[in-house]
Amino acid sequence: MGNKKSKSLSKPSQSMNKAVLENILKIDVTDYERIRREQQLFKVFWHNNFSAPVHNLLIRNGTKVLEVGPGSGIWAGDMAADYPLTHFTCFDKTSNFACPVNTHNVEFVLGDAKDGLPFDSNTFDYCYARSAYLWISLCKKKVTHGEYGINELIRVCKPGGWIELLEYKFQIYDAGPRSNELMKKFQLNVGSCTDLNISDKLEELLHDNGRLMPIRYNDKVMPLYVKDGKVAELAVQCILPTIIKMSSLSQELSPEEFKETYKLLHYECNQYESHMKHNVFFAQKIR
Repeated sequence: MGNKKSKSLSKPSQSMNKAVLENILKIDVTDYERIRREQQLFKVFWHNNFSAPVHNLLIRNGTKVLEVGPGSGIWAGDMAADYPLTHFTCFDKTSNFACPVNTHNVEFVLGDAKDGLPFDSNTFDYCYARSAYLWISLCKKKVTHGEYGINELIRVCKPGGWIELLEYKFQIYDAGPRSNELMKKFQLNVGSCTDLNISDKLEELLHDNGRLMPIRYNDKVMPLYVKDGKVAELAVQCILPTIIKMSSLSQELSPEEFKETYKLLHYECNQYESHMKHNVFFAQKIR
């Protein structure tokens, strides 16, 4: 478990940049090839599709799993194939799901998580979310201990069930000059409408709810230099295009400019042996 972190919450601007959010969602629901690579990246990086000890739950008939903000639904589709007796519910505001429509044990429910979750309390055995910064820090619905949506996730989880969250730390470590420049623009653009520091606050937010067993936390280095193997190769293919796109909202790049920028960042990451960090948090609901 990681060290206790400060819960100084950075509330996004009231005049949120809707264009930024639309671009984030557009990237996440239309760039299916990158999304498939990202699914593969997380599975290779964490050695599985999940970190919480839920395998025995998932092989039982009738287990219910909720994925919040899945975008493409590709995680649920992958999991549904591995665990055909479990029912998976994907809840998101978009209908552009990449999960096969003939997956018999996956259900898609449309809605905006920042307005709260439209499910009864104690419904799901396992609640999972990636990139929850897109909705936790924008949650409109006031709940106990803050408005960040964590308590909604815990509310719909059954006692004895599990919560799991995966988040990037939005910083490139050991970055080159161009990488630093673009990352600052990325942080400025995306940080104008959501809290990019949410990963530093999740452990305490989960702990303060009071209904979870001790929070388990893992912070791993995600390499961005190719000599580190398959993880780095996938990470570069997933992360660098997103940083370039989201740092260039005010000046759309031509395909040639995008390609040149990508090559430069890739070269810098190899030269400086750059990396990012990725976190997983999971805990069991006790009451």
